[in-house]
Amino acid sequence: MGDNSCKLTYDQFEAANKLYLTLPSWQIGDETFKYLKKQSFDDNVVCLLIVLAIDSLYSTSLRFESGLRERIAGCIHSERETLKQADEQIRPERVVSFAAQFKKKLPKGEQQHGGGVQTGPLSFASKFFHFFVCDRFPIYDKYASAGLKYACHALMYEQPNNDYCSFFHGVEQLRQLFDKASTRQLDQYLWLMGQWREELTTKIDGKNKLAKTIGRAKAERPNEITLLFGSPTPNQKDLLNTLTNGEYEAEWSSAMRCSQ
Repeated sequence: MGDNSCKLTYDQFEAANKLYLTLPSWQIGDETFKYLKKQSFDDNVVCLLIVLAIDSLYSTSLRFESGLRERIAGCIHSERETLKQADEQIRPERVVSFAAQFKKKLPKGEQQHGGGVQTGPLSFASKFFHFFVCDRFPIYDKYASAGLKYACHALMYEQPNNDYCSFFHGVEQLRQLFDKASTRQLDQYLWLMGQWREELTTKIDGKNKLAKTIGRAKAERPNEITLLFGSPTPNQKDLLNTLTNGEYEAEWSSAMRCSQ
């Protein structure tokens, strides 16, 4: 690990977990997955419901190609015996191989998003394996990728942070350093930190995105992430400060002035 690792503490992973528990829609998603996991891949309808749930709750962009979700559901059903054994073989190549069956079928413009991180089937496959095969497979998307790049800066210099195998091994490095943290806690930290880094690095009218987020939090029907960063409760604000090593308080105060 590089110098950034010394800035990480287990308290930050705990803060991410506690923040995650303040987001009701994500709790509903987790409960949905727990229910579906109790069902059998032998049922074609269950396989399709799993694909639809992940695509809807985690925005994996499968819906943009007609019939893609049905094909993936059929693959889960046909490979059900192999998938049941995947928790004994925690190798990232399994996720990549599963996704590769569908990657080429994505529309050209949908294959990559945000810094070269692939969306669609690869993002879906990581979430499917995490929730329905074994949670040792980390969730992969542009936010988790950005969070890992921030947490493991020196490690990610040597290999591009745009493929699942590199991402998987980076998360394993974190797991070895913070052996008390579960993959789920690491996922929550990386996802929230990735969201936070986007708030700081995305520029709108020459200012970072946070000022715009604060303004949107005051608008009608903002989503949970907008409310979390733009209008946190006192408890959430304390947790965000812990998550970001105090960075949130300073940036939020500055952005508040810009949003008025």
